Amino acid sequence: MTDARREFRKKILGALASLAYRFPWWVVLAGALLALVSTFATREFLSFRTSRDDLISPDEEYVRIYRAYQEEFGDKDDLVVVVEAPRLRAAKAFAEELASRLQADPRAAREVLYRIRPEELQGRGLLYLSPRELEEIREKLEEHEDIVRSIGEDPRLETLLGVLNREISSALVGHLVSSFLGADDRDEATRPLDVSVLRNFLRGLGDALEGRPYTSVWRESLRPGSNLDEDGFLVSDDRRLVFVLVLVPDDTSVMTGAAEAIARVRKHIEAVRSRHPTVEVGITGGPALATEEILVSIRDTTLASVIALSGVALCFVLFYRDVARPLLAVATLTIGLAWSFGFATVAIGHLTILTVVFATFLIGMSDDFGVHLISRFEEELERGASLADALRRTFVHSGGGIVSGALTFAIAFFAMALTDFPGIAELGVIGGGGILLCLVAMLTVFPALLVLYERWKAAWLVRWLDRRLRLPARLAAWRPAVLERLYRRPRTVLWAGLALSALSALGAPGVRMDFNLLRLQAPGTESVEWERKILERAGRSSQYAVSVVSTIEEARRLEERYERLPEVSRVESIASLIPPDQEARIREVERLRPLVARLPVFSPEPRSRPDPGRVRKLLESVRFKLREDREDRWDPARKPPEEELDAVRAELARVLGSWDTVAEPVLASRLASFERELFSELADQVRFLRENTSTEPVTLETLPPLLRRRFVGRTGKFLVQIFPSEDIWEYDRLTEFVAALRTVDPKVTGGAVSFYESARRMRDGYLQAGLYALVATLVLVLLDFRDVRYALLALLPLGIGGLWTLGLMRASGLSFNLANLILLPLIVGIGISNGIHIVHRHLEEGSTAVSVIALSTGKAVVLSSLTTMVGFGSLMVAQHRGIFSLGLLLTIGIGCNLLASITVLPALLRLLPAPAARGVAEPVRARSSVG
Repeated sequence: MTDARREFRKKILGALASLAYRFPWWVVLAGALLALVSTFATREFLSFRTSRDDLISPDEEYVRIYRAYQEEFGDKDDLVVVVEAPRLRAAKAFAEELASRLQADPRAAREVLYRIRPEELQGRGLLYLSPRELEEIREKLEEHEDIVRSIGEDPRLETLLGVLNREISSALVGHLVSSFLGADDRDEATRPLDVSVLRNFLRGLGDALEGRPYTSVWRESLRPGSNLDEDGFLVSDDRRLVFVLVLVPDDTSVMTGAAEAIARVRKHIEAVRSRHPTVEVGITGGPALATEEILVSIRDTTLASVIALSGVALCFVLFYRDVARPLLAVATLTIGLAWSFGFATVAIGHLTILTVVFATFLIGMSDDFGVHLISRFEEELERGASLADALRRTFVHSGGGIVSGALTFAIAFFAMALTDFPGIAELGVIGGGGILLCLVAMLTVFPALLVLYERWKAAWLVRWLDRRLRLPARLAAWRPAVLERLYRRPRTVLWAGLALSALSALGAPGVRMDFNLLRLQAPGTESVEWERKILERAGRSSQYAVSVVSTIEEARRLEERYERLPEVSRVESIASLIPPDQEARIREVERLRPLVARLPVFSPEPRSRPDPGRVRKLLESVRFKLREDREDRWDPARKPPEEELDAVRAELARVLGSWDTVAEPVLASRLASFERELFSELADQVRFLRENTSTEPVTLETLPPLLRRRFVGRTGKFLVQIFPSEDIWEYDRLTEFVAALRTVDPKVTGGAVSFYESARRMRDGYLQAGLYALVATLVLVLLDFRDVRYALLALLPLGIGGLWTLGLMRASGLSFNLANLILLPLIVGIGISNGIHIVHRHLEEGSTAVSVIALSTGKAVVLSSLTTMVGFGSLMVAQHRGIFSLGLLLTIGIGCNLLASITVLPALLRLLPAPAARGVAEPVRARSSVG
């Protein structure tokens, strides 16, 4: 830096010191008044936005496609209420009652989908099965009509097992066996015996004996291929979960809108739960995940900010063995934070999941200003300077380094504003402006408070507090003796630093990037836990992608192409609701109608409890008939495939093996419960068949209005929903999913695609911001020192500390994620600050490195790093795993930078020739009331 520029900067800093000294009351009152105005504006006008759409640039092509989809179909991001119960029937009853309450509460839901009632299909339900599936039902009804008819007359387990015994007997050869079992009349059919009912019955009975929930016995036999439950409920593939999809009211872009709706949904859930004690219920889906994330983040960052302020104040007190000056610095920092919130309100108007943590960032970074001011101010007072002289010398000789450090912080933030990702850019604007405002507060309000405090020290109360609160000197003594001994072997220090750097460089490439947002959320959060339960049960997430088409034929073509992709589990569209080839389906329904008409209408309630002894005897009879050594007794034309027989034998062995392990009272109870579920399901299946044999074709007009609203847009376009076959919270799988879908439709969109693109751009934005910050910092440091050598020396702790951080990440298994990638631009600003202060003081003194560390600058570097670690380390109290990882990683990074600053850099300075001292200017005499 030229002498002219240096003198100009000294004049500006000296003027600020004079302003604070001459008009302290006016400066403090002006700062406090502005803080009050900022606080009022923040409370009234600053909002919180949960939607990740607010983080994205509207100019992006994928954003335009997504917005067009939203304009056509509205917000289709469902709140998912998941209902689980030991019995599926209980879960259905709960869902029915809850949906009724939600539909009556427009503040909780504007639309609820939990089932498609069979009657809403106007008797056309069977047309949703393929001709082959309808033919299969007809064949099974023909073969098992005797079972259904017998149970209709006498609904008991013994009846069912007796009929199954007779069916097996009819397929066996041997007059003696057939006569013994009461099956004298041979079945002359030539088809192999269908053992699916027996296999499913034994599987369900085995689950019941083991105390598991009921599993369907009749579904495979009487209604294969259907995507909906027999009553039209939305159920999971394993039939353990029932889903209620809720579209919450439109005002969900602001946190309070979604939070209020979700709170009302929870209130209705609790009201219904009191009448269904066996049911477990949880809420997940996009609105719940986003709202809980922002609420947890606000709570965590608020607590972290309080801890950060308290921790910074404690560090100040312990280091300076004083209470008053450190608390004045904390008070000034609080004023700067209030200004920063006001700036955020005016400049942006809202906070998002990215910007909500900015207050903790400012505390962690801006406390450095107060540390260096207090350290140099005390040093000057100890040298015997007057109050005015100490204040001016502090500003003139340490102010430059403070301003340079602040500018590096601000540049780190403002570099984010240059990215094309609005969420990151907003954080850059808010953070950069906040840093500069905190700097202004520290250069105006803080010195004014120092002046007022020093003038009042003669007051009795202040003297009494000072004596009572002053800490023992041993807690604050700055003793660089250990470092001084270390610097006696500077080459050893350098070689050790280089070796550690080389080792870290080897491990750095192994640091992973983990973009799974579900792992960033707070563990134990309701929406996260139930989303994971869906993943475990269904093997995929609740997220999906969509395509928008103009015709039903186009929707059907896309559906067929999507279904051929291994990355896709299922596709739903208007084409799914209007079956193709209806003429062929209608013909099969007509063939099925006479059989269905003969099915009995019966009550599913059994007439008596099952007799365990009789049931066991019938099971033993089945086992005897299916023994492998009786293979020669099968009618060759009726013998089932061997693998089916093996499956039945395995289930039978499981049932009989469990039978003897269950106590008799429990056995009777479980058999009775299984019997009720078994025949209730059969009654439902028979009722569905009887009520859905209409031969009128399905058309768009005959569809239920709720389905039309979900799949037909405002201008008549049609929606195709594509669900993944794997967990797309894992970014690699999401990438594969989106890439596969784009081979079918390059304009595919929806929440899954939006998240994929936003995550990719967020990652690129952080990398871009880190690069911008590094380049801008290099330019700033070069302009500051006007000497490449000293600029590189100032940058040394950043490079060395960064390498060490990567090495520790690799060793500990830490990974980068979408929350802590912000470390990249921030660590540039934080990492350069220590080097700037040390090199500035080194040039000012023209002395060896250890003397710099021994002076107030060394004390300030250590304290400022520790307070910054405390500020960012406070984030580790967060339950939100992303915020926690950010605090942990920044704490590690700053600690590595500090270690490099007080070891490698001073050791290197010790080996370099000492520069000519720039000298310390004579103090400017100003009026002072301090004696």
